[in-house]
Amino acid sequence: MTVNKMDRCFLELMLDGEEAYQNFARVIENANVIMATYADELMGEVQVGPEKGTVCFSAGLHNWAFTLTVFSNMYAAKFGVEPARMMDKLWGDNFFDPTTKKWTKKTTGAKTCKRGFVQFCYEPIRMVIDAAMADNKDKLWAMCDKLKIVLKAEDKDLVGKPLMKRVMQTWLPAHVALLEMIIFHLPSPAGAQKYRVENLYEGPLDDKYADAIRKCDADGPLMLYVSKMIPAQDKGRFYAFGRVFSGKVSTGQKVRNPIHPPKTVMSYQLSFPRPSIRTRVAGVDVMRCCVPPPPPPRHHRGTKPANDVSSAAPATTLTIRIVQGGAL
Repeated sequence: MTVNKMDRCFLELMLDGEEAYQNFARVIENANVIMATYADELMGEVQVGPEKGTVCFSAGLHNWAFTLTVFSNMYAAKFGVEPARMMDKLWGDNFFDPTTKKWTKKTTGAKTCKRGFVQFCYEPIRMVIDAAMADNKDKLWAMCDKLKIVLKAEDKDLVGKPLMKRVMQTWLPAHVALLEMIIFHLPSPAGAQKYRVENLYEGPLDDKYADAIRKCDADGPLMLYVSKMIPAQDKGRFYAFGRVFSGKVSTGQKVRNPIHPPKTVMSYQLSFPRPSIRTRVAGVDVMRCCVPPPPPPRHHRGTKPANDVSSAAPATTLTIRIVQGGAL
């Protein structure tokens, strides 16, 4: 989960740390309530929490984001604790007073006693943003040195918001936070397809195709779901963007357009009735296939079966670009 538009807390709403924390906590709690309402037992635990590393705080417009992992690794050595334990301190009712150097579960009332998230995450970000927006470069460069933020020579000539954006992008790049959550918290295809098969495939769940999807079997029948069709420059041709759920797809392979009612979301085994033509686009081997358009839906008994392509309209041309073979 990503809590976005964090930059507005500093540039527009001017929220103090505790107000921002309460807003973030409320958003996360509401999201968890919705996910619990529609939870699927097959998916297991779906509740998210910053202390678990499953929540990312971001400013999508400025292209920076972070999880608590970044700050837990930063402060773990300072406090002499494991990063996982430090991560727990950075969310929830954990308060730290730098004057006494003690953690408490309740605020002591002292101005220096602040919540862990506010003290070690929110306030450092605020200080960097304020220094950049005020063009206080002496203070900013000193903080960059402490945080090990290395800027290019041309970046140091920037002022105001462009400078702030570049510093934050260098310190907390969005792609690192998102990739971290994907790697450590999303299931692999081999794990996910075991419970997703019933939503991906509308055929019998005990046939060889469903079994191949369930096992993410690279040696099983090809099951390829085309999720996006991009028109090519040539009239009647498309680039197909898809996902391989089982089997292997390769250049020159014969596949066919799935013939199914409009509401069907999963393609069946693909094997085009017409020969495919091997070609190259931008130096990459692709398949150029004839794709018969889907027939009209069935209305009543006596109509021609939906999988009868003998009376199909003239075929369109589909180009499948091979990015990576095998079961993904």
